[in-house]
Amino acid sequence: MTDSNPKLPKNSNSKYIDEKGLFILNELITEKIGWLFRKNHLEDDYGIDGYIDIITEKRGVTGKSIAFQLKTGKSYFNEENEIGYVYRDDFEHLNYYLNLDIPVLIIIVNPETKIAHWEIIKASKTESTGKNWKITIPKNQLISEHSKEKLKNFTSPVTDYVSQLKEMWSFNKLLTSGNDRIILKIPRNDIEKMEFQPILNALQRFISSKDLILKLRNKIDISFDDYDADERELYEIPEVNKWISGLFNKCDCLPYLLTFDKENGFAEVLLYSQVKIVSHTVQANNEYKIKFNADDYKLYIFRIFSQLSDFCNKHGLNEKTIDEISYLIKSFYNFK
Repeated sequence: MTDSNPKLPKNSNSKYIDEKGLFILNELITEKIGWLFRKNHLEDDYGIDGYIDIITEKRGVTGKSIAFQLKTGKSYFNEENEIGYVYRDDFEHLNYYLNLDIPVLIIIVNPETKIAHWEIIKASKTESTGKNWKITIPKNQLISEHSKEKLKNFTSPVTDYVSQLKEMWSFNKLLTSGNDRIILKIPRNDIEKMEFQPILNALQRFISSKDLILKLRNKIDISFDDYDADERELYEIPEVNKWISGLFNKCDCLPYLLTFDKENGFAEVLLYSQVKIVSHTVQANNEYKIKFNADDYKLYIFRIFSQLSDFCNKHGLNEKTIDEISYLIKSFYNFK
């Protein structure tokens, strides 16, 4: 004889209503708006029941999403004002919603009419009730084809990053296409105004990817062509010395990027900007001989090696690279 009332797991009424609400919302999102609906797993639900994924008219998945908290049942429509329905919740959930990096909707669904109303969670839209908080969900904000554009505006625009990257990749290829060196020309106006941002931007670009870091090692030179007509040597021009010293203090990539060879005049002037010059004499062959404070010199060498080591360690470069560049620096400055 079969038991007409066997003992079986129960599907609670509240769970049934919740599932019905999700079913209704899924249909509204996919059929009326044409976007994707993703239900959150119950064990991962801390106040977010799912996500609405925005897709284009040509069915392209954009990567833009809106999270939602869904409440189903006629009880959520009991408290209302002239504008809409009053929704209440605890402060813990409000903190959670406002800390999420994507927009969050509160959606209430009437399971009988199959109509869903929504509001975006923003701090400015909430009110304190003492023990919790409340927000009004407008009666005229329905999940429908008419709300599509408004909902889309809560996310940032879709960007064609590949097109932008192609331009960047082309420039990077130009930077690394077999050039012995890249010369950065500093205008006199930047020197006189102590302006560093343009060159700092350029140097940051040179170390913006691991590939560029590897390929631009010891490839950069810096020139001051606007001072070519000046009869003084660069190290004799106070504003140039001051600017170079300022640059040295603002970035740690110079020891790694600079070309330490006989053609690099900047590396020499960099030294002179850091030491006190004791004497300057012109030799018979029109070459000049400079004497400077030995302690200043040792301090400069220590700083440049420290910067090199710090830069290489920060970017995951090995000891072999540090040793090879250190050798170039020592040879250039005749340091033993």
